[in-house]
Amino acid sequence: MKTFYIKKKNYETIRFDDEENVTIINLDDSMVTNLNRAGGNCWRLLDQKQDVDTLAMALLADQNSSERDSIDIDQLKRDIQDFLDQMVDCGLVDYA
Repeated sequence: MKTFYIKKKNYETIRFDDEENVTIINLDDSMVTNLNRAGGNCWRLLDQKQDVDTLAMALLADQNSSERDSIDIDQLKRDIQDFLDQMVDCGLVDYA
């Protein structure tokens, strides 16, 4: 059974000039979370419910073919699951 995730509503997002990094402020507890490019891309996609597989496919689609060929998909999915678990712990993402 797949687990789906979605953003919670009470946050503020700040993108800097390079748009590579994203800072999220949880308005419930004022906790600040900084995301790298991959995390920022996952965050953007979590406007709609997603699971690990759909996020992995979306991240792979952003890569050129030579980069895609060098990515270990199983490791990518583990990394995404770790990210989602941390975002749930931070109170920014919920189960959908």
